[in-house]
Amino acid sequence: MCYCLEGDIMPKVRVTKDDILNISFDMVRINGIDNLNARRIAKELNCSVQPIFFNFSNMDDLKKSVLIKCCDYFYEFVSNLFDEEIPPYKQVGINYIKFAKEEPNLFKLLFMSDNDLSMIENNKSVDIIKQYIGKSLPLSDFDIDSFHLKMWIFTQGLATLVLNNNLKLTDEQISSLLTNEFKALSLYEKNK
Repeated sequence: MCYCLEGDIMPKVRVTKDDILNISFDMVRINGIDNLNARRIAKELNCSVQPIFFNFSNMDDLKKSVLIKCCDYFYEFVSNLFDEEIPPYKQVGINYIKFAKEEPNLFKLLFMSDNDLSMIENNKSVDIIKQYIGKSLPLSDFDIDSFHLKMWIFTQGLATLVLNNNLKLTDEQISSLLTNEFKALSLYEKNK
């Protein structure tokens, strides 16, 4: 934690690592990662850049922490299973596309930029999501990984098309497309 001097009287304002990370995350959500810099963060926190570089070794260190926070936020978002009528794995796909619509800057950062996807792929939530496949289909762990990769590629394509307004789909159309792809891949796995 670091203190900033503020105003004419110069009271000390405590700026924590979490403060910096949270404001940075909000800035990335609104303006994208390319617009994140120390001066803008300091301005939002009403302090100098000193607390930023006291808490983070450099901007790359801060951006990595922001990326981890974005990844955690993404998995919390897609894992929000709210409808007992819809199979959990399908809800994850629906939420993935919804995330692209509602959080375009975060989606672009996570899935449409030059990032180390291993951070996203190795998140503990991926295993939970893959368990949903295992509950629906009798597949080995290897086949579950393969199935999930194929569904992710399909869902990523839909999400990207929707995000870029290349394709306008209703929620019902998205649901139907995900169901059809799941069934097609299920048949492929059964008959290969």
